[in-house]
Amino acid sequence: MAEFNERIANTPAVVAMLRVIMDQHDLNQSDFENEIGKKSLVSRILNGERSLTVEAIKRLSQRFGLPVHLFSPVLIFALPPIVHIASEHI
Repeated sequence: MAEFNERIANTPAVVAMLRVIMDQHDLNQSDFENEIGKKSLVSRILNGERSLTVEAIKRLSQRFGLPVHLFSPVLIFALPPIVHIASEHI
């Protein structure tokens, strides 16, 4: 049990968010091709080997109606104001 808890505690927030989305929407890695890219890239992101791009974060935010900061807390400061407004009303 301690090993499981440690693994969960060390999971990056964006990976946890993607896994929750996958679970709640019954999706697999191939279902993110339009937002992220090929299944192999999604796999690398879920394994912590790669990061989401700004464009992928924007597309995920739009598709699932979630604020961009859920995919990258620092990104909210890097996006144009229109994205900030849109994310606040979701």
